[in-house]
Amino acid sequence: MNTDIINQITANTEEVSFLSGVRKDDAMSFYLPYRDEKKIIVNYLKVGIDGKERFIRSRFRFPGTFVLGTIERKQPVYVCSDWREALSIFTMQKETVVLPSSRNSRHKIEATLKARGCIIKEPTVEDQIRPRETSQVPAEWPSPAMPASTDLLSRTTSSGQDTFYIGNSLLGHFTPVRWLIRGFFPRGRFLGFIYSPSGVGKTFFALDAALHMASGLPSWHGFICHKAKVLYVAGESEAAIRSRIIAFAKAYTDAFLENFCFYPLSAPLSSAEGMERLQKTLRELEAAPYGFKPDIIFLDTWNTFFTGEENNAVDIARFRADVILRLQIFHDCAIVFLHHTTKANDEDMRGSGAIKGMADFTLRVSYNKEGGIRQTVTKNRLGPEGDYVDARIKTVAIESLGKDEDGFHVSGACLEHSGNSKRLGMLSAEATSKLSAIRDAMTLHGTPSCTGVWSLSGSAIEDHMRNVYGKDEAWLSENLSRTGSFFDELVDSGHICISWDEDGRLASITMLSPNENDSISRNRGLTTGQQAT
Repeated sequence: MNTDIINQITANTEEVSFLSGVRKDDAMSFYLPYRDEKKIIVNYLKVGIDGKERFIRSRFRFPGTFVLGTIERKQPVYVCSDWREALSIFTMQKETVVLPSSRNSRHKIEATLKARGCIIKEPTVEDQIRPRETSQVPAEWPSPAMPASTDLLSRTTSSGQDTFYIGNSLLGHFTPVRWLIRGFFPRGRFLGFIYSPSGVGKTFFALDAALHMASGLPSWHGFICHKAKVLYVAGESEAAIRSRIIAFAKAYTDAFLENFCFYPLSAPLSSAEGMERLQKTLRELEAAPYGFKPDIIFLDTWNTFFTGEENNAVDIARFRADVILRLQIFHDCAIVFLHHTTKANDEDMRGSGAIKGMADFTLRVSYNKEGGIRQTVTKNRLGPEGDYVDARIKTVAIESLGKDEDGFHVSGACLEHSGNSKRLGMLSAEATSKLSAIRDAMTLHGTPSCTGVWSLSGSAIEDHMRNVYGKDEAWLSENLSRTGSFFDELVDSGHICISWDEDGRLASITMLSPNENDSISRNRGLTTGQQAT
């Protein structure tokens, strides 16, 4: 093999996605080009999204290589012998992967790369994300350390495509679930559905959750909410959705929508045109100058983007392979579809049972007894089921848009909290007294947000515990730190959420319990939306 291996394995094709030298067809298959010593492409390996592979010209692997990424001097490079392993590592690490066409040429490739100053890395199980394992590895979560003893971990050696764990090795590879909205929307490569009969309010709930995440508001109707970048793809009702977004921004004055992107798309994703348009938009968003890589994508609605027979499990499986898995793996995000219920039963999603079967979580929107609307967790592979959120639709006048042609002020609508909308865990007598102390401190020193949620700084709670309850510095250090147990039961039961500073000291407390927030507001003589003076 020629010593100038770098030029041989650097492919320059007309159409490149995120893999150098990889061309795609309308069926979303990959064509991995093999080049000989004279840099001529002598064969293509076709790889489908279902994992099936086939050589175009023959089953013979000509001498040659292909590369995922761009090789430069002193750049970390993985050298693999299996394309599944290489694609998994590139998807996870975003670093260059080189694949020789035969195992015999691997040592030559490694020697040449090292001679050019590249840093060779040996692939490990931690690096790999295969399609069936992606839901176990949330985005931006550090991989746990490998077990020290190699005999605890066994994996196949024939093709390197399967991994299994024995005994205690499983404990070293467990990754906790990370949430965007705790209990409702997970962070990572997950699939969910929000479903209801037409006109009940699933779009209201989807937009409300999306805009809370994008704005970084600490609480979503009593559930912990984390800041995230959100892409909302609308296949219908563009004007109505725009007005609701503007209404939310006016009603929630703390909202900043730099992390929210609204994208009207009329083409179905089951067609090559629709999928290509969405992927092109995602590539443009992720590139400069936007740098917008969504953590979660909402697709409104399922029947707009899916044109197959929804009662046919084969069509569902094809759509999952061609669209959903591609978006999850290649763009490293959660996918949420809005869907409808059946006409016969408003508690079941329309279509084949395969739709609900492939979902990691489902959320049903229905009317509650008070005349508002409720969103309930009906399926959750990652946490408990049965949690719910109650809200009502509120009309918001948008004076900045002036009046319409009939002389009426332009208005929109958004959701607002409507009472006790979550099932809180039962508290012990000790935890109840702790909650009372926090509520008292919140009443005296807390700050309300536009959503009616109250927050308190760590220094304020320390002063309150010191002045009112006579706690000394030793008690404060032991109980109001990351390793303390003062807040454990309150956090676990969903009454509060807390944040810590870099030193492990308490930074702030946010009251999540709707009843407690309402009680504090009444004691302070405030209504939702007013700010403390």
